[in-house]
Amino acid sequence: DISANVIAGGLFFATLPSDEGTEDIKDEVVSGTPFQFQPVVEARDTNGNVDTSFNGIVDIVLSSGAGALAGNTSAQAVNGRADFSGRNLKYTVSGNNDGEQFVLQASSPGIASAETPFLSADIVAVNLVFKTQPSHPGTPNGDVRSGVPFAIQPVVQARDAAGKTDYDFTEIVTIEVATGGGVLSGNKKVKAVLGSASFAGISYN
Repeated sequence: DISANVIAGGLFFATLPSDEGTEDIKDEVVSGTPFQFQPVVEARDTNGNVDTSFNGIVDIVLSSGAGALAGNTSAQAVNGRADFSGRNLKYTVSGNNDGEQFVLQASSPGIASAETPFLSADIVAVNLVFKTQPSHPGTPNGDVRSGVPFAIQPVVQARDAAGKTDYDFTEIVTIEVATGGGVLSGNKKVKAVLGSASFAGISYN
């Protein structure tokens, strides 16, 4: 009998990193959060067959992108397949660059490396933060004056766990009195634009 051995010539991303929790359909992953679907890299020949004899260490690095890759970036291939499940790889965008693009590269000694196509990371808000607190400069015994609109009106932003603004957030933001016996007046519901809700005419009595 004649048998043919599969000899891998290079690595290939069989599974690309991705998340189902992105808000923007153009983005593949959520910034700062371990990929829901971690990458899987295979050693293949020129016909796309997996070389099951390949058991090398596969390393993943950031090939392009201004952000940061974190997690356990190495995995042992088993039967030609390096599965990064459980290694918590994640990409965090630089600054507040919602939708920032990046490329990952997989490499192993003695075999050609592989790169993903350009992927993009979505900043997804997990909380609301007062970017601007209501105030009335010059008030001697408090932050605001009772019964008149705040001189500086509150601005609320939707941010992720790293404090980055989610520019895709466009929900209605409502402010109300959390503690205190007074009454908040004015338009207390504002639709966020590019992740920020800017209020106007709010006063406290």
